[in-house]
Amino acid sequence: MTDLKRRGVKRWLKVGGGWCLLVVGVAGLFLPVIQGLLCIAGGLTLLSTEYRWAAVCLASVKRKMPLRKKETAAQHQPETLTHLSTSRALGEHLPSKGP
Repeated sequence: MTDLKRRGVKRWLKVGGGWCLLVVGVAGLFLPVIQGLLCIAGGLTLLSTEYRWAAVCLASVKRKMPLRKKETAAQHQPETLTHLSTSRALGEHLPSKGP
C-alpha cells in the first residue's frame, strides 16, 4: 500500500469515526444509556482535524462547558495518621468512631 493510499484510508477512517460518534452522541442525548455529550465531543474532536466547522463547534462546546480544576488528593482524604497522632500528643479531644 502506498503512502498516499495509507493517508487516504486514515483520513476516511477518522472522518467516518467522527461522524459515527457524532450520530451516536446525538442519539445519546435522548437515550439514557449513552453519554451523549461525551460522544459528541469525541466526534467533533476527530472531525475538527479535517473540517473547520467542527473546530468552531468544538471551541463553542468547550466555552459552554468549563472544566473544573483538578483538586488535589489531600483535599479529599480524611485526616491523616500524622494529624491524628499530633492531635493526641497535644491533648486535643478527637471524636470517637463507632457506638
